[in-house]
Amino acid sequence: MNIRTKLNISVLIGCVFGLYLGWSFTNYANFKYFKFLNISGLTLNMLGVTLLSGVILTKRPIQKAIADELARFTLIFSTCFPASMALASMFSFSDNFSSVIPVLKVAAAFSLTLLIPCLIIFQTPMLEPPLDKQYAPETRIKILGAIFIVVGFALQIIGSTSDLLSDA
Repeated sequence: MNIRTKLNISVLIGCVFGLYLGWSFTNYANFKYFKFLNISGLTLNMLGVTLLSGVILTKRPIQKAIADELARFTLIFSTCFPASMALASMFSFSDNFSSVIPVLKVAAAFSLTLLIPCLIIFQTPMLEPPLDKQYAPETRIKILGAIFIVVGFALQIIGSTSDLLSDA
């Protein structure tokens, strides 16, 4: 499978997932966005710990494949998911605009917490390593694992703070 097909699949997954969640959450009356942020943060933490533990990454070809594909997917997903989630919530034909606001808060939290890691991925040879500056797959996986853990904690902090400040 060539790189263009892989990127198209990543865009499709990010957009479909964002559209589905944005549409569903807007039409769900009791949606608490801070609970979704906590679950998302825990999921990213689990993925980061899995990457950093190295239990599943024993062979170098597997490490290289995971480092390459996961960096690309993270980059595409962090852009497509929040954007499509926000669009789906705005065009969900909801009777009440107040149901759109929590979904937009989730999209904003994802955008803000994933923006810095994406800039790190663009500034370092994480996506496509240039010839003169190449990281080993182990290093690239460690960077991605650290990014997932930091973003996961950030989402949990945002969700917990929002929960404390909410009326619920």
